[in-house]
Amino acid sequence: MKKNWSFLLGLLMLGLLVFLALFGEEFSFVNPSPADSRMRFYEGGAMARAPFPPSFEDPLGTDSDGRDMLSLLIIGTKDTLRYIFLITFLRYLIALPLAILSSPKRGLANIISNGWNSLFSSVPAVFSAIIILVLSKPIWQNETDSMLPMYWSILLLALIEVGRVSTLLSNDLHDLSEKEYVKAGIVIGNSPFKLFLNYYLPNISQIMIVNFCNDLSRVTLLIGQLALFGYFIASKTLMLEGGVLEISSATYDWQALLEKSRSDIIKAPWIPIFPALAITYTILTFNILGEGLRQKFDVFSLSKERTLIKKIKNIWKIKHYL
Repeated sequence: MKKNWSFLLGLLMLGLLVFLALFGEEFSFVNPSPADSRMRFYEGGAMARAPFPPSFEDPLGTDSDGRDMLSLLIIGTKDTLRYIFLITFLRYLIALPLAILSSPKRGLANIISNGWNSLFSSVPAVFSAIIILVLSKPIWQNETDSMLPMYWSILLLALIEVGRVSTLLSNDLHDLSEKEYVKAGIVIGNSPFKLFLNYYLPNISQIMIVNFCNDLSRVTLLIGQLALFGYFIASKTLMLEGGVLEISSATYDWQALLEKSRSDIIKAPWIPIFPALAITYTILTFNILGEGLRQKFDVFSLSKERTLIKKIKNIWKIKHYL
């Protein structure tokens, strides 16, 4: 059998992210705290002020506070992956029941699913997210608890594409109901529960896993885009001089490192570039893993379909003989 290189590569890339999320903070060189001084003095009387460019001392450079970028990226892996998985998981948790109810392609659930999908698919997801986050801002902007904006952001970002996910799953369930072996399963007397357990679930679970990986990629891209517009999942409101409010990230996630990317790209391009590369790596990880899973499940699905057809034929022969 031909090796599934996409699956193996995707697992390896995901393994690296999970390893950094779980154990990255334990590395001896990881230190997110600012340096004792933002100024550095060199031989010959030369001096420099943070941010410092990539060097042997700081492989990925530092931010404006003198914090090591490599340390910030490693520490931010945990929060970033947590947001990505929570948003995607919550999205599918809401979409799956709606998809099952709307799979007959009629009724209130079908209207809600299609309407939800049409409403948010008409504009790019990032603009829908910004509009919703702006409209919900009065709910949490005066709260001192930084966790409330995070909960709201995760919920709202999950809800945006529930309609799309629900419609896709509903279409897959409907297509499965038209398969010959599913119809044969009905003919031989399977109950609705056994029909779902033996015919629908094995197939729809594989489709969901592949789509889930692809949605992890979409969510990763979305939170990166939101950071460029100054919107963060875990945000905090700061009062500046003159009564000016400034919203910034409350954690070390990769969004936070893109916070001032528009100004940093000119004077210190390494500050936004390396977080952007980390986000790109994560997007590629989920895309490659999703493609590998799709190839893997295509082989399994074909084998299972043949087995089910053979099993149904045998049951039909036994019933016909009796």
